[in-house]
Amino acid sequence: ILQQLLADDPERERLLPLTTAILEQSQRAAEIVRGLRRMLRPGSVEFRRFDCLHAIRTVLTLLDLELRRVAVVVQFTPIEPAWIVGDRVQVEQVLMNGIQNAVDSLSLSTTGTRTIAVLIAHEAGGGIVVHIQDNGPGLKPEAKSRLFEHFYTTKQQGLGLGLAISRVVMDNHGGMISAAPAMPQGMILSLAFPPPDRTTS
Repeated sequence: ILQQLLADDPERERLLPLTTAILEQSQRAAEIVRGLRRMLRPGSVEFRRFDCLHAIRTVLTLLDLELRRVAVVVQFTPIEPAWIVGDRVQVEQVLMNGIQNAVDSLSLSTTGTRTIAVLIAHEAGGGIVVHIQDNGPGLKPEAKSRLFEHFYTTKQQGLGLGLAISRVVMDNHGGMISAAPAMPQGMILSLAFPPPDRTTS
């Protein structure tokens, strides 16, 4: 349909990928809303085994336009699969929120290369930890203790719900979410997932 609509447009080759990306993000937003609704209905969350690397790649693809707009360099070079059990839509929303927050922080940086590193740590017991690290301004001391509170935000137009919802999702998956300063600057958001055979559903 998109190709038919843009058939006579001289900017077709440039507009088609952008329009496709917008439609994909709209569909993704609808999936996220459905996932959040499921989260609010006990017993309706869809826990399945999946590779977290695929979820990260999906999120990075969806955020590609925003990453380019802010001129962010993403470092993500996974070596082996990172299996978890959970609701993939909810996990992707947590990942998206964490990476988007890093992008927002980097948008305030005026010097140096803006970088986000997504790292996977495999725990001895079979769990994994996803680290999202940026080299932005970092956290203010007063923000660290309140970061996961409902309606607390450091953004001028933020709602203060993203990280609070992420915490609920991680709790429901038997995991943990935490934030710490990065060295020499920036922030690390860590998402710890239990081994697939220990996830509660």
